[in-house]
Amino acid sequence: MDDPLPSALAAARQALQSLPTGGNIGIAVSGGSDSTALLHLALEHLRGRLQAVTIDHGLRLDSADESAQVAENCQTLDLTHTIVKLAGLEGGSNLQARARNARYDALTNWARQRGLSTVLLGHTMDDQAETVLMRLARGSGVSGLAGMEAATERQGIRWVRPLLGVRRAALRNWLTAQGVPWIDDPSNDDLQFGRIKARKALESLGNLGISVEGLATTANVLRSQAQVLDQAADSLLAQANLPAPQGTVCLDRQALARAPQDTALRVLAKVLCDLGRNPYRPRHRSLAPLYDRICCAELFRASLAGCLIDTKRNAAQVHIEPEPAASATR
Repeated sequence: MDDPLPSALAAARQALQSLPTGGNIGIAVSGGSDSTALLHLALEHLRGRLQAVTIDHGLRLDSADESAQVAENCQTLDLTHTIVKLAGLEGGSNLQARARNARYDALTNWARQRGLSTVLLGHTMDDQAETVLMRLARGSGVSGLAGMEAATERQGIRWVRPLLGVRRAALRNWLTAQGVPWIDDPSNDDLQFGRIKARKALESLGNLGISVEGLATTANVLRSQAQVLDQAADSLLAQANLPAPQGTVCLDRQALARAPQDTALRVLAKVLCDLGRNPYRPRHRSLAPLYDRICCAELFRASLAGCLIDTKRNAAQVHIEPEPAASATR
């Protein structure tokens, strides 16, 4: 049978073929079209090495049955599969962000328990465009608008997204041609969620020339620019970094104050993310006031992104360490 997927899939298959040859590879499978397509594509190259996991958020009555269906499908494919159930997500604000963080924590723990250093994720070009649009609405800078990376490392796990160059509709056409079913999550039509609002907005933005492909291209361009800015931040961090106890960071205050603001903010964001074990950079509206306090030589103690920031120990230095809650999870 002819493969109806566009040429973009060649890059996805190449990414799968270029994965490390030793050891097993994890894959997150929700049962939706994106992760189901990734599973079947991965099996072309990684059969015998894949281990699958489904995260049951427990937010819908049907979620347990859907997870069981994914488990049954994986058993048919002779694939090791695990269901991880989350609890305590009901109620409270910012449900999508809390669910996302809990999901990544669960995936990380699952991968570590099985000795997996790489986990595949089924994000598509549509997901990338939605992410860029949502971050644009929040006033994100270059790094935020660069969207998701095709491969990134966090907490010792390498997260790989081979499908970022492929549209969701193309994947569904391919699954249909292969006779492979998938599960449609009804929450994908729930407009209370920001991502679904962005998805619906994209359907009407074509009249302005704003498309999924265009936003994904913008993300790629900005990612290249962000890499240049990050290199400058790495140089500043090497210059400003002072000896400090293990698990903490001490920075030369004057080196930060003399640097361009964006470069210094990137250094602070990197340190806070690393020590606070937070995969997402603090927003500019939180980082900029912290930088202002550093530049004005104020003696202060503050907390941000799971870290304690202290200039009272030594006025010439910025001492940063994880808050007790963040340290306890290490």
